[in-house]
Amino acid sequence: MSPSPIQPAPVVPEKGAPEVVPGVPPGRPDGRMAFASRWDLFLYMFLRIRETRRYWLIPVLLFVGLLGLMVNLFTGHNVLPAIYSLIP
Repeated sequence: MSPSPIQPAPVVPEKGAPEVVPGVPPGRPDGRMAFASRWDLFLYMFLRIRETRRYWLIPVLLFVGLLGLMVNLFTGHNVLPAIYSLIP
């Protein structure tokens, strides 16, 4: 009869300590993600895209960002001709 392997004791987090999940930014009590700045959000998105190898999202995000920038710059002006010129 072989001896049974020794099992390590489960790690129990302290009360009130936030749960730490590798690769996931810290969250807020309401369940939303918390980022210190906007650059942290962009860095998280880039690292997540690289981790999941979904490189096709980069041009989509650039296009959405460029479209948002155009709408922001032309707010209050006639935006429709600029948007219609993007459609072939």
